[in-house]
Amino acid sequence: MTDELEPLFAHLARALHTANPGAVVQPIDVASITARWAPYSQVRGALGLATNEDYEVLLMRLLSGEGGYIFADESLQDDLRREVSSANPDLTALRTYGAARVTLAREHARRVLDLTDALPVTPVETPARIPPKRAPLVGDPTAAAPAARSAQVPACQYCGHALPTGRTVRFCPHCGLNVDRRLCPGCSSEVQSDWRFCITCGRAVTGSQKKNE
Repeated sequence: MTDELEPLFAHLARALHTANPGAVVQPIDVASITARWAPYSQVRGALGLATNEDYEVLLMRLLSGEGGYIFADESLQDDLRREVSSANPDLTALRTYGAARVTLAREHARRVLDLTDALPVTPVETPARIPPKRAPLVGDPTAAAPAARSAQVPACQYCGHALPTGRTVRFCPHCGLNVDRRLCPGCSSEVQSDWRFCITCGRAVTGSQKKNE
């Protein structure tokens, strides 16, 4: 039942938000969840977990993408889904991905945190521009070029960092997640390229989160 996952996700979101509101929208590594943000010692009572193994299986389900609470690399989520669906899950699979980075679904985080406003989007980092040695001439067509170029820099839909331009980008160099996936701007559910509306929340998605070339 995905209902079992929400208390764990809520604890994780609240821990991140308490430490730093901006951390909720930042990628975090899997090892930090078990060591700092939602360790077994902190959540076992509230979640009614009898053993550490029960905790690890629940966390694997969360990280596998069940319920749409977490976004992560597809190979990681496929691997964890296979394990949790087996009769005897291999718990070492969770530790194998300790350095992998995952992202909380914004809409779920906003809901469990009871926030009325949308969570902030991570600012896009652009290279600092060297000030010109002379003032631009009036009517100089190059005067507005730097600002126009920086405004067109594509950003990762997960972490908000600028993506490389002039080449095909499949994975974000900052968080490692697949930027080919098109996500709903409202609930972060994956949507197909020809869809105009999200089938999960009904929000218009036309033109949002296109692939970066």
